[in-house]
Amino acid sequence: MLERIYFPSPTRPAVCEKYTLTNAGVSPVLIEIPAVRNETVTAPEQGTEGSYRLIAATLESTDRSYRLMPGESVSFSASVQGLKNPQVEIRIAETLYPLISWSLEYCRRNLDGNGVVRSTADELELRFPAGDANLCTSSLYYDALLSAAWLEEEMDREYRKKGGPGKEDSAARAESYREQAATLRKNIERHFGCDMKGFETYRYYEGNDLLRSWICIPLVMDIFDRKEGTVSALLSPALWSENGVYTEEGTDVFWDRATLYALRGIYASGYREKATSHLLEYSGHRLLGEHVPYAVEAWPEGNQRHLSTESALYCRVFTEGMFGFRPTGFSSFTLRPQLPDGWDRMELRGIHACSEQPFDIKVRRTGEKLYVTISRDGKVSAKYRVSNGEQFSVDMESL
Repeated sequence: MLERIYFPSPTRPAVCEKYTLTNAGVSPVLIEIPAVRNETVTAPEQGTEGSYRLIAATLESTDRSYRLMPGESVSFSASVQGLKNPQVEIRIAETLYPLISWSLEYCRRNLDGNGVVRSTADELELRFPAGDANLCTSSLYYDALLSAAWLEEEMDREYRKKGGPGKEDSAARAESYREQAATLRKNIERHFGCDMKGFETYRYYEGNDLLRSWICIPLVMDIFDRKEGTVSALLSPALWSENGVYTEEGTDVFWDRATLYALRGIYASGYREKATSHLLEYSGHRLLGEHVPYAVEAWPEGNQRHLSTESALYCRVFTEGMFGFRPTGFSSFTLRPQLPDGWDRMELRGIHACSEQPFDIKVRRTGEKLYVTISRDGKVSAKYRVSNGEQFSVDMESL
C-alpha cells in the first residue's frame, strides 16, 4: 500500500513529497528505493523571467533496500525545486541598462551650480516644501551611481565568462560613476550640511529652517559624515513621537516610510541600541497596538490605511539595517551585522538573492566578536569572525 503526501515548502521554491510504503500482505517483501536526481531546464519563453532549472530529487543520495514484514512501513521523501537560470540576471540587466544609464545622465544634466540635483519636488509630491534642490533626490542619485558602477563591472564579468571580450568601456564607466559619486557626496555635505536647532545634521533644502524626517536618507545611503547629529535629531522630541518620526518639526503629520527608513539608517550608522529600543517601541504601538497588524501609510492623509510597501520597508529594517545586507553583484553582497547587545544570535533564513539556491545567514555572539555563517541546504558554506558592525564581502559563486 502506498500513501503519498505533498505540500509546499515554507522556505524554498519547492514542492515536497512524503511517500509511505506499507506491507499489507501476509508475507515479507523486499523494497528498493533508488536515489534520484533529475534536472530539467525550461524554455525561456515559457517563464515569467526566462528559463528555470527544475530539480526533482529524493532526500537520500544513495540507494536503499528494506525487507518489510507484514504490517511494517517505510517512508522516504522527495522534492521538486524551481530555480532561476543564472543567465536570467544578465538578461534583465541588459533590458534595464539603457533606462538606468539614461536616468543617471538625466540627473547629471540637472546638477545645479552647487553640484546637487535640481528637483522641485520629492517623494512627498509637494505635500511639504522641497525647494529647488532637496536632500533626498541628491542622496538617491549618489547611491544609484555606486550601484551602477557595480552593475557595469558585473555585466563585464558575465560577458567574459562566455568567452567574449567583456562589456565595452565598462571599467571606464564604472570609474566615472564612482568619481561622480565622490564629488556629489562632497557637494551634499557642502550644500545641505548645517546646524539645525543645535543638531549637526542637514537642512532639507536651501532656506529650510525646520527639522525634516528625510534627514535620515544619507544614513541609508552609507553617508555617515553627520551621523551623530542626525540620529540625535531624528530621535529628539522635535521629530520622534509614539507614531515614529514626524514629517516636519512642529506638525503632527507622519508617514511610516520615513520612520522605517530612519530606523534602517540608525542601524546602518552603528547606533544599534537606540535603533532597537525605538524599533521595539514602534512595533509594539503599530503592529500590536490599536491599529494592527501592519505598518501604515500616513496620517491624517488616508487615516492610517495599510499599504504593502510600508510593510516591505519594515522588513528592510532587519535585512538591510540589522544585517546590513547589500547586493553588489549577481552573486555577491556585503554584510554589516548589528547584533543588539541584549541578543546572543539572529538569523535570516531562505534568502533568494545573489545565489542560484536559497541560503541562510546566522549570526552568533562569541565573546567580543560575531561568528557569521552562510549555509545552503543545511550545510555551512562559509564562516566569518568579525566585529559587531564590521562590513565584509561575500561572493556566493566562490563558496
